[in-house]
Amino acid sequence: MAYFANGTAGIDFEQRYCSRCVHMGPEDGPGCPVWAAHLLFSYQLCNAKEDPGKIILDMLIPGECAMFVPARRLNATKRHEDDRAELERLVARCSEILKEAKGL
Repeated sequence: MAYFANGTAGIDFEQRYCSRCVHMGPEDGPGCPVWAAHLLFSYQLCNAKEDPGKIILDMLIPGECAMFVPARRLNATKRHEDDRAELERLVARCSEILKEAKGL
């Protein structure tokens, strides 16, 4: 899980992976759903060992980002759109699982 001891560590991770990843998209775009999920939920789930949300976040960023694809490797817009759509479906499903587990 991407839980950082301080803001500097989080910025370092974002620079190392997110800023170079195809899933981050353009500056005016929606950004990476994996990074957004970690920003939204990592603080509240960092010590929740059995919580489905933590398990999902641990799978997505077990140390380095499992979804990292260097932007320079993808030249075709269609492939980027397909990858992004799949990633968004994955994050939406993760959110559903988290809500179901929390009884929301």
